[in-house]
Parts: sequence; C-alpha cells; structure tokens
Amino acid sequence: MNELTAEYTKAVDLDRRIKVSAQLAQQNLYEVCKGLKEMRDGKLYKELGYKNFDEYAENEVGIKHCQAYKYILVAEKFSEDFVHSSVQIGMTKLSLLATLDEPQREEIQQTVDLESTTVKELKEKIDSLKAEKEQAETEFKQKKQELFKKNLALVEEKNAQEEKLAELEGQIKELENRPHEVFEDTSKIEELKKQLAEQQKELESVKNASQNVSHSTPILDVFKAYMKSTVDAMRSLTAFAEQNKAAMTASERQLVCDKLEMIITLTRQSAEKMKGV
Repeated sequence: MNELTAEYTKAVDLDRRIKVSAQLAQQNLYEVCKGLKEMRDGKLYKELGYKNFDEYAENEVGIKHCQAYKYILVAEKFSEDFVHSSVQIGMTKLSLLATLDEPQREEIQQTVDLESTTVKELKEKIDSLKAEKEQAETEFKQKKQELFKKNLALVEEKNAQEEKLAELEGQIKELENRPHEVFEDTSKIEELKKQLAEQQKELESVKNASQNVSHSTPILDVFKAYMKSTVDAMRSLTAFAEQNKAAMTASERQLVCDKLEMIITLTRQSAEKMKGV
C-alpha cells in the first residue's frame, strides 16, 4: 500500500510538473519568437559584441540561423494567441504553416489534423497547395496577357476606324459645301454617306468587342492599354506637326496649335473629374 501511495504521489507530482512546463512552453515559445525578431530587427546583437544575428543565435541561444529565422517567421505570421493554442503541434509544423498565406493556412487547418499528421505529410500537403496556387497564378497571368493583347489590338483598330470615319465625314462636308454650279452630281455624296454608315457600324462593333474584353480585364490594365496607344499616337502627332510646321501657313499652324491645346484641355478636365470622384 505504501509503495502504491508512493507511486501515486510520484505520478501526481509528475503530472503537475508536466502541465506547468506545458503552460510555460506555451507562454515562452511566442516570447522566444518575438524576442529573436526584435533582436534581429533592432540589430541589438551588436550591443552584445556580435557582428551579425547569425553569430548571436548560434552562440547565445544555441540554435542555427535557419532555425532562428523559423522562430522569427512564426512571430511575423501568427498572433500570440494562435501560437499559444498551437504549441502542441510543434515548432517545425508551426514554421511550415508560417510559409502559407492565410487562405491556404485555413484550408490546411480545416482538412488536416495537425496534431496527428507527421511533419513529412504536412510538408507534402503544403507543397501540393503551393503547386496548385502557382499553377493557378500562371494560368491567370497567361489569360490576363492574352486579354491585354486582344484589348490593345481592339483599341488600335478602334482608333483606325475613327480616323476613317472622320475622313469620310470630311469628304462629305467638303462636297456638300461646294457651289451647285460646280458640283451638281449628288451620287458621290450618297455613296460616301453609305460608306459612312457602314463605317459607323464597324466602329460600333469594335467598341462593343472592346467593352466585352474590358469587363474581363482588370481596369488598370485596360487603362494602360489605352494609355500606351494614346502616348504612341501623341508622339507621332506632335512629331509630324513639328517636322512640317515650316511648310504650314499661319492659319494652318494656328489650327494645329488649337487642336493640341484642345487635347490638353480635355485631359485636364478628365483628370479633374477623376479627382472629384
């Protein structure tokens, strides 16, 4: 009976010490992680005579630098409560989880028993998740690039259609303004108007196609496509104007200047509207 009582007392005492140690481990693990991060980030190891953090970790804490950085990663990715509640799964598993983003980590926690799974199994699961994410990102980038190219082609086509439309409108206006005694045959005007109507349909079709692509493409990418096309066109336009200004009459130069000023005004007005949103 005495022997049983002695063994029971030993068991109770050991149980108490285990529980106290476990509680201390939970409390201390995050403190170690946070402390190592602060020591590294603040370069406080220099105050202790060390040239770099790796030397400090190995000589003062007794761990290799790779292990020290795992502790730091845990402090950077997890809250104190999470570390305290998850300390039973072990530092290696915690450091593996710290390499994931939050959605992936939540998926792991929902589908894997972290306490019973081995480190190898957890690593395989994490590697599989990362591979799936990488593949999805690659496919998204490819689709995004294809849409960008398609949208850019449509923007260029729309600009070309608008130029043709303006040219036809100019021809019609010129013919309509001619004196009747000089130009009595209206068949040419009717033909041009027919072409103009067809051109307007083509332009509308291109605009609709461009809008459909734009809905599938991030807004900023669409803006960049328009911007690139606009910048290229402006460079060509201004270069043409400057190269040919000597051959222009005073009234032609004034017209070109007025049009360029109009572009500046429209751009400024659009920018002001954007700021006001």
